[in-house]
Amino acid sequence: MDCRRNIAVVTYWIFWVISLRVTSCDERSEVSSGHTAVDLFDGCKWSTLGGGVIDLSSIGNTDSNPRFLDVQGNDEFLYSYNPCYPFNEGTCAQAAVCQTTQAKDLYYQAGDATGAELTTDDQGRPSIHYSAQTEITRNSYVALICDEAATEPSLKALGDLSYADYHFELTTACACPNGCAGGGGGDVTVELSVSIGSIMCISLLAVLVVYLITGVVYNKARHKSSGSELCPNLAFWTSLPGLVKDGFAFSGSKLCRRKREGYEKI
Repeated sequence: MDCRRNIAVVTYWIFWVISLRVTSCDERSEVSSGHTAVDLFDGCKWSTLGGGVIDLSSIGNTDSNPRFLDVQGNDEFLYSYNPCYPFNEGTCAQAAVCQTTQAKDLYYQAGDATGAELTTDDQGRPSIHYSAQTEITRNSYVALICDEAATEPSLKALGDLSYADYHFELTTACACPNGCAGGGGGDVTVELSVSIGSIMCISLLAVLVVYLITGVVYNKARHKSSGSELCPNLAFWTSLPGLVKDGFAFSGSKLCRRKREGYEKI
């Protein structure tokens, strides 16, 4: 009986793990902004789960100069920013964000153009995260504000809100789904992405199919089986529902016994 119970418990946990993997098949990386959820991000544009496309490429300069040059921050520094494309300014090279002093004698790269990530800020707005590793790690966060009337984009530099963490707000119609056609970025191509969970589910399904086909062929050729006896390991699969049931019952009884013991101690 103990052996059967152990098998039941193991079977129960295997099915629990598999169920978690199956639910991950439809998982998507989502960033909510009220009406927008992110399905794919390439550092410049992404498709939304609602079928729209948010594309910032038309507001970024492609001539290595920042679209927003020396914007006064809420601190004593000036900030330059260029969406989508790298720029150079002072000692900042291939940058997305550059910080400089009022005297223009010191420059600090506050974000590389490569490796941009899409996150959300504390208000739930989509925010592009840039980082740069110099003498320290600097991080810049550009919150995107959708304003269909803002055909001319504007940047607000909130500055250094914590040590080497710089925050900005970019207001533009291009932050709205299908707000901009894409301009400097060319035609928009919406790609299909496959998550790790999907790959695991597809692999599991392929293994099961191969297992069934191989088992049926083997039983037919080796044992001359027919009907339901063609199913490989028929005895195991027939008893599996009962084992799962026993696993649930055993786990439930353990849980209830722990609760009772806790009440008795009190």
